[in-house]
Amino acid sequence: MDGFTTSLRRSLERARRDPVHFVDATMRDERGRRTCAWPAHRRMLRHWDEHPRTVVFAHAGLGKTAVMVRRLVHEIGTNPEIKIGYVSSVDSIPVQVVTAVARMIKGDPRVHRVFPRLRPAEAGVWSGEAILVDRTSNEITPTLRAAGQGTTIEGQRWDVVVLDDVASHANTITKHSRDKITQWVSTSLLSRQSRTARVHALSNVHHKDDVVHVLAYQRGFARLRLPAETKGHPTVPEMFTTQWAARQRTTLGSLGSAAMVDLVVLDDAKRRIKAAWVEQCMVRGLPVVERWNPADAPTITAVDVATGKGRDRTVLVTIAVLPAGFLRVLKVESCDVTGPEILERVTKAWQAFGSLVVIENNGAQSLLIDHAPPQLQVARFTTTAKNRHGVTGLDHVGLQLEQRRISIPADHDGQPADEGIAELVRACLEYAGPETHTPDALQAMWMAVHTAHERFVVEELPSWLLRQFETPQWYVDETNVADMLAR
Repeated sequence: MDGFTTSLRRSLERARRDPVHFVDATMRDERGRRTCAWPAHRRMLRHWDEHPRTVVFAHAGLGKTAVMVRRLVHEIGTNPEIKIGYVSSVDSIPVQVVTAVARMIKGDPRVHRVFPRLRPAEAGVWSGEAILVDRTSNEITPTLRAAGQGTTIEGQRWDVVVLDDVASHANTITKHSRDKITQWVSTSLLSRQSRTARVHALSNVHHKDDVVHVLAYQRGFARLRLPAETKGHPTVPEMFTTQWAARQRTTLGSLGSAAMVDLVVLDDAKRRIKAAWVEQCMVRGLPVVERWNPADAPTITAVDVATGKGRDRTVLVTIAVLPAGFLRVLKVESCDVTGPEILERVTKAWQAFGSLVVIENNGAQSLLIDHAPPQLQVARFTTTAKNRHGVTGLDHVGLQLEQRRISIPADHDGQPADEGIAELVRACLEYAGPETHTPDALQAMWMAVHTAHERFVVEELPSWLLRQFETPQWYVDETNVADMLAR
């Protein structure tokens, strides 16, 4: 008994001193069974110990946030006076982390064995937004606080700042949105902290100039990269296999797998549709439209029906054909629904936009046309190798983007206006050429663009006119295009 007690005491002392041992003592799998930190987790924990300012690029599924949660509990147990800020571009992530830390402190017996005096303050905040633990001082600043992108943090002085996924696909598409989040992190967040404050950034890979890469190459920051595979071998063979990585690449596509599996920045020069083309067509402040009068400009709703394989989804893209053949994306809807529900959504789109509905008549998709309500104006679309890869094929969408002839809704920060628009942008950037799978949203967009050029008179604009527009803001008022052509 004495030997067991001595061993337990030594184990608890090691867990108090060393965050790696603490993670081993408190880690549980999804079934509640005891597990331990993987070698990759230990590398992260040691990296944070050895460097006060770090950037960790880690592949999806590695559990970087779960390890950080336990690390923060250890930090708080070791020093209850500590003040920590947890920041993300997605408001829900910091709230989930604060909630998880609060749950461990308040109700995990394993934590209490290591830190028996760690408990909530008798009179203090204790919520998903912030928590305050019992301290010897009268400091009322929360022990741990959640903060989303743009949160006002004036007067906050933190000892530790954790930046978890502050870079995202949405806020790295345009230079404006990249610069805005970088400025907020650099000036509003980090510049207010003391020089001794520790900063730890956790991220996937999105853009070579995103905020996390900016930090990674600043003086004083140490980098650690943990992709799914290293030289063809799994980084965490205890949990992930080469086959798992291959499945993830198939599921996520080239863009998603580069960001979340392989942790590489895609070379825009090698993209079929360049990011710069898409970026210049995103109109800040241009809203997604829920209703449209086709008398103002004719509309087209193209429907790409899911095949039921892999990650295919049914996508509806609605565009308006403006004067001189400029196109405005009105709405993009992505859904995982069955045949009757698809027809219901198509009917609602027709009622809202008065659009010409374009549906492929290839294979089983032709059944939708046969069962479409008689009031719908439906155009059959036949995909062939010639029209798919010819002059007006999928690359024609890229040409329209390159010439700034398509306007894409974006918020005032230059990010996609909603998730549907974000999916369209991802689809454009992910397209790798005719030999690869075409993303659903791009397929629907191509059908809409192809139909617009086939059904409506589209003038090719002279180069001198295209040069008149330095930004795509003028798309909002299409009448000036006709005026300039008239002159």
